[in-house]
Amino acid sequence: LCFGALCLHGCLELIRRPSEPVVYGPEVETASAADTTRNPSSTTTVQNGKGSTAPAPVVIVKRPKRSQKQRQGIEQVNEYALWCIDNAMWNEAQSHMERALAQDSLSASLHNNLGIMNGRQGNIEVAIVHFKHTLRIKPDHGEAHHNLANLYVRQRRLPEAIEHYRQAIRHMPTNASIRNTFGVTLAQIGRFEAALVQFEKAVELAPDMRAALDNVARVKKDLAKKRASP
Repeated sequence: LCFGALCLHGCLELIRRPSEPVVYGPEVETASAADTTRNPSSTTTVQNGKGSTAPAPVVIVKRPKRSQKQRQGIEQVNEYALWCIDNAMWNEAQSHMERALAQDSLSASLHNNLGIMNGRQGNIEVAIVHFKHTLRIKPDHGEAHHNLANLYVRQRRLPEAIEHYRQAIRHMPTNASIRNTFGVTLAQIGRFEAALVQFEKAVELAPDMRAALDNVARVKKDLAKKRASP
């Protein structure tokens, strides 16, 4: 299994699908070519080779309350985006959300969803900016922390990834998938004891998660080898 893909569980707002649990091991891809991103506080746009453009930085003075009509509008946008995704119309889904974002730049869900879409299309820098915008608007957005952590792993920015995994767990402590992917990252850098804690917690939360069960067995073998080595 390839580690580093954005997981869709609970990430697309109102588009909640279970992600494929991640199994760590030699066959797992730990990183892609490193990408760097500009600090969104010092630039208005970020572009990559595919021509996608990130939004201007979000400056929040006082977040306005949304009316019921505005909330329903965001739900409709996301529901239509799901329909587009189910019909392999990713570009249509993305352009629909970008138009909606132009009307409501302080929607955390739209920024998070656009981050997912850009990440899946390989627009890593743009995706990171969207996730950062999500967290400026809603710092306790667990899915955005998780998504950002996964992208940082792909860029080999492991200290930042670990911090965002911890924040994701802080805000979503009963999410087994986050525990499992965090454990994979820890195991891949040789922190087997810490990885085992996360895998066992994932199994406690989701006893039928096959990937987490397999990860417990694998990391225990690695721990035994580590302790047996001189």
